Order: sequence, then structure tokens, then C-alpha cells
Amino acid sequence: MTTLIINKAYMNLGGIETIVYNIVKYGLSQNYRIIWIAKNPILLFRGFEDIRDKIEIIGTNSKYNKRKVIEQISCSKGEKVVIISFTPLEHDFAIQIKERYADVDITPLYILANTKGPTYYIEEYFSWPLYGYVKKKMTSIFKDWEKHGDIRYFNHIQRAACEEAYHFKISDIESKKLPPVTKVTDYDKNALKERAKRKEFNIISISRFDFPHKRYLLGLVDAYAQLKPIYNQLSLYIIGYGVGEAELKNKIEGYPESISKDIHLLGSKTASEIDEIMIKMHLNVSVAGSVPCGNRNCVVSLPARNYCEDVCEVYGYLPESYSKRSSREPGMPVIPFIEELINMSDEEYLRKCIDSFETSSKRNPDPDYIFRQESKTKDPYKNHHLFFFIMNYLKDITKSFWYVKRIFKKKKGDKIA
Repeated sequence: MTTLIINKAYMNLGGIETIVYNIVKYGLSQNYRIIWIAKNPILLFRGFEDIRDKIEIIGTNSKYNKRKVIEQISCSKGEKVVIISFTPLEHDFAIQIKERYADVDITPLYILANTKGPTYYIEEYFSWPLYGYVKKKMTSIFKDWEKHGDIRYFNHIQRAACEEAYHFKISDIESKKLPPVTKVTDYDKNALKERAKRKEFNIISISRFDFPHKRYLLGLVDAYAQLKPIYNQLSLYIIGYGVGEAELKNKIEGYPESISKDIHLLGSKTASEIDEIMIKMHLNVSVAGSVPCGNRNCVVSLPARNYCEDVCEVYGYLPESYSKRSSREPGMPVIPFIEELINMSDEEYLRKCIDSFETSSKRNPDPDYIFRQESKTKDPYKNHHLFFFIMNYLKDITKSFWYVKRIFKKKKGDKIA
């Protein structure tokens, strides 16, 4: 029996979650066993609901005591198990599962999902001297995980960021880059020709409202607001949700009604709903896994910079910019690209759309990749469980301190106003 364990607290809407969903769909088609270790209450995006009753869901109420969860998994000898995790804390738990079922063929995989941020680089939760201690410890841990062949990644930027942070090298890098899970279907040529006329010009962005990580979105609203008085045919559509929704709405409402009336917040959407919406779009400005939502639908897509500061920065047209989907290095302001796309000839715009589409269509899918992976060595892991247990407590204390500090700062600002 082949089993996939998804070691991820939530399955809300996002690029990673969509990839995991597609892996699950393939696994179910092959009659593989699928287990999802989730945090209670179970958060499953409505677009993924069709898998709920077909997989085993193990809910956990405690982030510290995982013993009961491990006992509920019940792996057996002769079963081939792959566990996928996306944060260091999750991967340490995956290793605990492997150690508990020592007579079972279990391969824990840590998939790099970002280039910075304390969720993935836990030393960023802390200040000196704890920061230095944690980073040194994590360097040792990542070298141990690499020795066991655990690390995989979505793109080379994520790999390079991790290697640079922890001073190690991932071996056989091409074999550890995750391939596409699904095949891109062909586009409607007649619909594309009609869209290329650009009687209106619709910009779309798909993102969690997670700032400063997705700060480009606020800059995109500013860019749109600058261009709208010049190009009345412009509209901006935003698919997403998140803790920063109030900040985004405040940004939009700060502009005159003549500008804000054509900014549309669409909420969260399923992959099929996004594909339907894309038919009427002319430009997709997004990051990471949301970039292919445009190019698979033959829409010009500009990868934006992660952790933008003020201006929305992008990296240019596909295919040249495809590797920058998760980059945080300086880019170029988005406004000149929008104006260029509005004013170029129909033929040139059509070519940009096709170039964008071929970036995805020429990549060969391999949905069975995850299920074929095996551990590199049978040597035992170094025991870092106590370290991660303590880090889990300390990060929660730190996050609580940040929250109280923000509340105090906001109240102080209100009094001054």
C-alpha cells in the first residue's frame, strides 16, 4: 500500500494548497491512502471539499503534544509512506512519526515554500542573542535533513535562499525540484483574438492579504489609481482573503469613487472559478503559485516582488521572468508594463499572451513524483525534538508580545490623534 500523509495545519486557498490538492486528487485516482494531519477546527477551502470524505483526517487540538496523533496514524509493515511538510516544526513532527513506526518504510519530505519569514526561518522570531543561537542550531539541523535527502523545493529561488541562510548545499538539485502535477489544456484561439482587442483592460491579482509578504498588492492598487484617470478602460480585480483585508479596503476607500468603483474584491475562488474569471482578464500581476493561474489561461502574467516596500515591482514578461515567482530582489515598477500592454499592437499583445501560455504548457507534469520518493539513508536522525518543542513555546510567547505591542501602539496613536 502507498500512503501520503499531508502534515499541514490548514488547507485554505493558496498556491501550495492547490498543488497539494492536485497531488491528493491524483493519489486518490491511483487508490493510494491519503491522511491529512490538520489542526482543529478543520479548515478546508470550499473548492477542496470534494476530497473531504475520501481521505482520512486526523484533527489535533494541541500543537505541543503530538503523541495521540501519532498513535492514530496506525501505519503497518509493508506500507510505503511519504510525509510532506512545509515548515521546520512540521518536519520535525514528521521525523517523530518515522521514528515511532521504525519498521515501516516512511520518507519524510520537507518542501521549501518561501524565501523568508519566521514561519519558515524560525530564528526570525527572536532577537540577539537567541537569534544567533537558533540560527546556528537550524544550520546544523538543515545539514542533517539534507544528509537524509529530505529537502525538496518548488523553485530555485527558494532553494538558494535556504542554502544561503544555513550555509549548506542541496545535492542533486534538479531531481529535487518538484515538477508540475497537472497538464495545461489548450486555449481558445478565437477568445484570445477577441481579448487581444483590449476594448477594456482588466488587471487581476490573486493573493492572500498577508502583509508585508504580499505588500505588492497595496502597491498595485496605488499603480492602478495613478493610471485610471488616464486610461478609463482600466479595472482591477482582486481574488483573495486574509488578515490584511481591512488594510486593503482602507487603501481602496482612500481613493475617490471615480477610481475605487472599478476595483473589485472577489473573495476566495476555486481553481475552476479562477479559470472562468481569467477569460475576461488582460493582465495577471501576482506572486508564486498565483502566477501560473494567468499563464495557463493564456493571460499575460507579471511575477511581482515578494516583500515590496512601497511601489509594486515586477520582473518582466514570461518566460524570462518565470523563475522570479518567489523572488524578493528589487524589480521594476509595474506602471510602465501596464501602459506598454495597453498601447501595443494587437499582434504584439497576442504574442505576449502565447509566450505566457507556453511557459506552462511546455513543462511536463509528473503527478506521481511525490509518491516515488525514498529516504537517502537509513541512518538515524539527530534528535532535535526538545529544541523544536521549546521553540514552539517561545515563538508563541514572542507572537503574543508582538500582538500586545501593536494594540498598545494603536491605542497610543488614537490618543494622540
